[in-house]
Amino acid sequence: MSLQLENLDIRPQLKVLIGNKAPFAWAAEVGIPKGSFHKIWNTGSPPQMSHLLLIAQKEGVSLDWLTTGEGPKKRGEGQVNDASEEHPLAVSPGEWDPQLMAELIEAVEEALEKLKVKIIPKEKGKLMVRLYKIHKDENIKVDKGEIRRHLRLVA
Repeated sequence: MSLQLENLDIRPQLKVLIGNKAPFAWAAEVGIPKGSFHKIWNTGSPPQMSHLLLIAQKEGVSLDWLTTGEGPKKRGEGQVNDASEEHPLAVSPGEWDPQLMAELIEAVEEALEKLKVKIIPKEKGKLMVRLYKIHKDENIKVDKGEIRRHLRLVA
């Protein structure tokens, strides 16, 4: 299924995640700026890829479910802990996987080139950290088509 950016409205999924909490308090806990969340929550504006990844990571949900409402909701074990929130790539010696990061960089660069999209370096860095964390925590192999599909949703 291919969604156009203007059709990406994640409010139904957010309602499930937020539950009985105050929406803006939840967004602050997740790390989404108030202005960005206002656009997503009140107008249905599509979120930035970094916000999608942040929500998926913090809530332990799959990007497929978050962006489409379909497929498995949970992406498995591995909720973010306090140490990794402060230092997202904090890993014990021997846990760093340079091959995984190289594969992710290649997949993201290829996807951005094919989609003719540019991301500012700071956002690209955040994207790479979150993709690495998700792939490493869940032992997921890099799928270039999957990465391109997700980038297409928010590009």
